[in-house]
Amino acid sequence: MPFSKYVCEFLNVPLNEVILSEKEFIKLMPQALSNQDGLSMDPTIVAYYALGKAAEKRGLKVVITGTGSDEIFGSYDWLHSDSMEQFDHWMKSATTKNLLMIDDDVWNHISETCFQDRKHKIESFMTNGENLGDAIRNFGFYHLEADALPRVDLGTMNASVECRVPLLDQDFLHAALSLPPDKEKSLFRNLSKNRIPIEIQKRPKCGFPHPVFIWMKHGELGRVAYEFLKTSQLKDLINFKELDKFLNDSSSLLGKNPSAHLYDLGSSFWYLYSFALWCDIHKIKVPIMKRQEAYYEN
Repeated sequence: MPFSKYVCEFLNVPLNEVILSEKEFIKLMPQALSNQDGLSMDPTIVAYYALGKAAEKRGLKVVITGTGSDEIFGSYDWLHSDSMEQFDHWMKSATTKNLLMIDDDVWNHISETCFQDRKHKIESFMTNGENLGDAIRNFGFYHLEADALPRVDLGTMNASVECRVPLLDQDFLHAALSLPPDKEKSLFRNLSKNRIPIEIQKRPKCGFPHPVFIWMKHGELGRVAYEFLKTSQLKDLINFKELDKFLNDSSSLLGKNPSAHLYDLGSSFWYLYSFALWCDIHKIKVPIMKRQEAYYEN
């Protein structure tokens, strides 16, 4: 946020901040999830919903987003994988097995099936003469189609606001894809010369971390989620012993370098809660089968 303010002051343009507190996040979550017709349970769907409502209140009808830049320029780390196995490490399930009462055979079957599906898609790109890096880069467009773009679109159009994606203009897209993958987005940096402060232009690429997984561990959101899951249709699949341990032990997600395992537990808790709530909102019945029956049905 301070960097955005600095750039706006330098360019003499207004900056409108939308602060989404934990309390407001909890309040908006059911409506934001109800707008999702698919299973994209990324926490940013609530933020996009809040942004759409804020734009509507300001009388805006059209907004633009920078969504797509990482995919078309090849900026994500997983787009630079050296092997399918390394790529699959980045693509691992968003929900860790620790919080689920699932047999190892079932879990391994699901993981292997997902891996083979991704491998098949990437190999299909390579049959056209592309190398592994280019094939993985093309695979990244599935992320746009199935997840990133629907989140933006569904979040804003609920407020009757049209969100445009200028970076996916066809001519610009072809130009970007003609260049080698570039983590630093050098093209953007060159275009920004003499336009934005040098301190900003030379900043390393970084993400926009949200506090939702921290709220699941330390905040009210986690308590709301826990109480909901206790009576949800997923209650028999959730390992509440492990969930209690996650919530009540002294480990913290508030430090600079929390353990990857702790982060995975926080994200898994979120995805289980948001999926269960989404199913409840849309009155979707999840078939809960016995473990071995589930395995053989798959």
